[in-house]
Amino acid sequence: MAEALRPTEHIKIQYKKAHFKAMGTAVDFRPVDNFEHFIESVD
Repeated sequence: MAEALRPTEHIKIQYKKAHFKAMGTAVDFRPVDNFEHFIESVD
């Protein structure tokens, strides 16, 4: 999935990961390719 991202999208994801890490907030990033998979991943 990461290979399908545009360079700017990839940079934004990396920035957000660094942001939450710096804040000490545990965030579980899970790549999904559509909204249905997103909903399934949060159950």
